[in-house]
Amino acid sequence: MMKYLTALLILFSELVSAGDFHLTVSGQPVARILLESTNGEDVSEQIRLFNSCLRKITGTELPVGNNQLPNVIRIAIRSTTRLEEVYDWEISFPRHGEMRIESGKYGLFNALNALLEKAADCRFLGIENCMFQYEPKNTLSLPAQSFRSPAGFSFYRGGWLIPNHRAELGLGGNPYFHFKHGIPVFAFPAEKYKKEWPAVIMPVQKGKKLKRPKQLFYYWQPCYSNPETAGIAASNILEKLKRKPELSITLAVNDNFGYCECPDCIKMDRNAPKSIFSNDKQNHSASYYTFVNRVAEAVCRVHPRLKIGVLAYFDTITPPPFPVHENVVPMLTLDTVQGAIDPEVKKNHFAMIREWGKKVPAIGIWEYCWGRNFLIPRVNFAHQAETLKYLYAHGGRAYFMENSQIADALDGPKTYITSRLLKDPSLKLDDILNEWYERFSGPDAAPYLRELYHRCELYWTSEEMKKSPAFRTCRYVYAYPTPLYLFSLQPEFSFGLVKLAAQVREHARTDQEKQRAELLLRHFEQVDSRVSFQGWAYTASESGEFYTLENALGFFSMLQREWGRLTAQHQRAIKYFSRADISAKYSNYCAMKLVEPDPAVLLADGFLKAFAFIDVPDVAAEAEKTCSLPGMPGSIRKIADSMRNGVNVLAGKTWSQLDVRSGIPFAADSETTCKGKDTIRLFPAAPGIKTDSEFVIVEKAPTGRWAVSLKLFTASKTGKADLCLWASRKGKSDNWEEMRQILIPTGRWQPFSRTCKVQGKNDSVNIILRFSGFKPGESVHVGGIRLVRIE
Repeated sequence: MMKYLTALLILFSELVSAGDFHLTVSGQPVARILLESTNGEDVSEQIRLFNSCLRKITGTELPVGNNQLPNVIRIAIRSTTRLEEVYDWEISFPRHGEMRIESGKYGLFNALNALLEKAADCRFLGIENCMFQYEPKNTLSLPAQSFRSPAGFSFYRGGWLIPNHRAELGLGGNPYFHFKHGIPVFAFPAEKYKKEWPAVIMPVQKGKKLKRPKQLFYYWQPCYSNPETAGIAASNILEKLKRKPELSITLAVNDNFGYCECPDCIKMDRNAPKSIFSNDKQNHSASYYTFVNRVAEAVCRVHPRLKIGVLAYFDTITPPPFPVHENVVPMLTLDTVQGAIDPEVKKNHFAMIREWGKKVPAIGIWEYCWGRNFLIPRVNFAHQAETLKYLYAHGGRAYFMENSQIADALDGPKTYITSRLLKDPSLKLDDILNEWYERFSGPDAAPYLRELYHRCELYWTSEEMKKSPAFRTCRYVYAYPTPLYLFSLQPEFSFGLVKLAAQVREHARTDQEKQRAELLLRHFEQVDSRVSFQGWAYTASESGEFYTLENALGFFSMLQREWGRLTAQHQRAIKYFSRADISAKYSNYCAMKLVEPDPAVLLADGFLKAFAFIDVPDVAAEAEKTCSLPGMPGSIRKIADSMRNGVNVLAGKTWSQLDVRSGIPFAADSETTCKGKDTIRLFPAAPGIKTDSEFVIVEKAPTGRWAVSLKLFTASKTGKADLCLWASRKGKSDNWEEMRQILIPTGRWQPFSRTCKVQGKNDSVNIILRFSGFKPGESVHVGGIRLVRIE
């Protein structure tokens, strides 16, 4: 043992002469960590994470405390007194054998990560365990030359992430910057108003004065125009800050609208410019930022350095036509991927960033661009980097991510780009991408990985996407998680991603690279099987439906041809994501139904797209042949039989006998028939009709799965429609889904079909039609309606 220690010390002394600071030598620690001062902060978690990574790389950890190792790392935690310094850190070497790390508590994460990167040449490529990229090394050292944090987004860097490795990525957030929905937190503390809320602050809604909120953070706002509202808020905030000092407070609006409709609020917001969001019907910036300014003036006279976080959100995204207090930090709620898809959206987003940057010294973004619920990675790396750099140049100092990705390996380098640019916006995108691709899968596999994500980028900007309903939602505040984006799938697209992912796995070298490549491959295998089973993948359709008889026949032909490959892929993917070690790490991925273990659930969607054509003998024959494929779930045959032979519960009822609840004028029409039966004629653009008016049929429906099909006919060249089938209770819909608004082909009967499950307290279904694009005098006929219980 003594011989080993002597040899180690001799080796260490020789290495020291090179002027480097050593952490480990030959798999043994030669440095200790000494907490010089912690300022009352607990930093044990940061040190534990650092040591856990060090153990993976070297097989050892650095001890904490006084011992006899020759090198020392002194950590000094300073007080955080300004938001601008939350993430700052500095590493210096004041004397031989000594390293000093000076930072705030939340800067220490970044300092230790920078130390690991410099000494071990490792990277945190994403939030999953397998995304920690390193090469085993026994000896770790770095030049004894001082370095420090670059200037970056200094107020906030964080979001809703799986917690595995968000700290190492520098995306753990901090408790100093308050900006989330918070009217009942600082301005009107809920604990203060348990018995009664001040009447003067409460809004008028639908002609009545609200007495107290039904939900604290939702569906109501105080009366922003009233000076007394601001006075009470300022008094509450000053009282709260006296008890507990803060670097910031939040005055962010409550969620889901609920603005005051009193005469003063209406007058103040009258003639406001239209929002950049097409699903944002109002603009309350004038009344809201008047309130914010009044509160800021009063509070910041006492606390001149206090920052005030707000959300430039629904109804408040547009800057007001007057100055905003310099301490206010607006967080713009944007889905920046939408700007990559639609150039007009990018123009609007950048205009908002630019205009807010002129109003106040510091701004931020509440980002919705993440990949939750999307099977095809929703990425555009060039636009992502451009937006972050543009934001920083115009005062961007805070970044929060909502709708976070389920697994970074599936969103590609998206999180990595964000984490690097938030720390240092001067970095070049190409350097970040090259590093991520090579470190993810190795240099031989990197070209295939790059091509895979390039194809995903092209998918979202394709001509097919521009024709889809998903493109029409680009001007919403964020992308709703509906299947609209899958309508643009072209034949072989998803299988092409599988082939590229297979090449990535084949050319991966190390165990780490193979582990990451397998996650990628299994994901795209199950995606390809899923979209094929569901009838999305074999043909692009603007509606996501089978528009023609040929579509329906083509679906069954594709299944018969590809059945063996698709089922094998699906089984491999399900086996992979069902493993205990995988399912625990990707519980969100599985819970969000990005993985569906039961192929029958997926196949049912595809079969039901053919529902409108099932009375055609050729379609019935091909459906029967497909049901006979080996391993086809028995429930699919039952569904096919129900499609053909199920009882249409609407059969024999005239239109007058149906429970129709319509905001659109309609009349029965015996002259225009469908399958020899009378139709109903609707006038969607009649005078006085609201744009969101619906034609609804309510029908009693016992528990089970239901399918509806009908046909529309119009001479309009611009008319659009959507059909939904929602479970309901006493006629009130229990579901919510973004309407698709699909162009109806002119001059021919166009089939539509939908399905839903009736369960729990539901006792009926609502068959809903909504229209747009019709001109005055134009009409649309509805006929051939069938409602069948299929299981």
